[in-house]
Amino acid sequence: MKTFQITKEQISKIYACSNSGWLNEKLKEWWPEAFNTELQVGNWYKSKSNNIAFYQGEGVLTFGINELRGWIESPNWFNEFNITKHNCRPATKDEVRTALIAEAKRRGIKSGSCLKTPKNFGNGKFSDGLFLKRDSEFEFDWNDLRIRSATIEGSAAVIFKDGVWAEIIQEKEVTMEEISEKFGVPLLGLKIVNNSKS
Repeated sequence: MKTFQITKEQISKIYACSNSGWLNEKLKEWWPEAFNTELQVGNWYKSKSNNIAFYQGEGVLTFGINELRGWIESPNWFNEFNITKHNCRPATKDEVRTALIAEAKRRGIKSGSCLKTPKNFGNGKFSDGLFLKRDSEFEFDWNDLRIRSATIEGSAAVIFKDGVWAEIIQEKEVTMEEISEKFGVPLLGLKIVNNSKS
């Protein structure tokens, strides 16, 4: 019988591309060591149950997205929530991007939102009240999510960085009396003008 060599990467590619449950079970049976993931600190991982986590080491706060519960932060992430080093693989950039965008939308972050972001996000003067322009798009780098052309100046706004999300500032309805008092204008001199586009 002729002997062939196969690499762990080749086994992983076959496994990822196969729609055959039988073949995937055989791959695990023949090369079980190929399915033991060596977790690397600073990488995203995806489990078979579609959970995605950013691994920061054993016993260190790890964050990620649980398909059923949404955003999770836990020092025991890799022992809970159906993700272990035996059932996960490195996540692709596209998988992480898709999961983070879905989480941002679940949180209500979208074009037209007003956000408060931590200073270390690099949003400068907009940190305390960043209004996202309509028609803005998401862009993703390995550990931050931005909204492209978010500000009036056209610069991107970071909305997620290193496990921290921007907060939505809830818009408050302002009464005519409050406007009158704040700006010292008599109520009779005020009129409502609607500049919003429908």
